[in-house]
Amino acid sequence: NLHHIIEEFALYPFTILASVDGQTRRNLFQNGVILCRDLVRYPGHLEDVGVKGVKADKIINEARMMCKI
Repeated sequence: NLHHIIEEFALYPFTILASVDGQTRRNLFQNGVILCRDLVRYPGHLEDVGVKGVKADKIINEARMMCKI
């Protein structure tokens, strides 16, 4: 089932991250970012949408915890 696939392959959408605000969500979607692992693999996605510093670090850390990376 879908839940099993999401869990097994860590395909969590970044929208589950509490540290991502609405504007950042919209901007990431517009840039084609969907998954937490996209943010972990390429943290520059956040900088591309104007999120830097402590806020970016918080989002990346939360995404890592979700993906268990």
